[in-house]
Amino acid sequence: MCCGNDFNSSGFFRPIREIRGKKPLRYKIVFLGGMNLLDVLLLSLAAVFIIIGIYEIMAFGLGQAYWAIMLSVIAFFIFSYRKRRKA
Repeated sequence: MCCGNDFNSSGFFRPIREIRGKKPLRYKIVFLGGMNLLDVLLLSLAAVFIIIGIYEIMAFGLGQAYWAIMLSVIAFFIFSYRKRRKA
């Protein structure tokens, strides 16, 4: 029903398109325009693993946190590769 990735002038809220001439009754919140589910998941995983890695570095040292930092870097590289390939 609702297509497009552009924001309107009022910010994050965009009305759902009219159906058969009726005015829209609700608004759809658009935060990540142009990103599909896999892109959102990859970026979220990168953020989660970097937070876990920072905690592990503070608590146990870099050696114990290496796995979390590397998973974060890999997820971010895959996300970046997918975004460049689409462009």
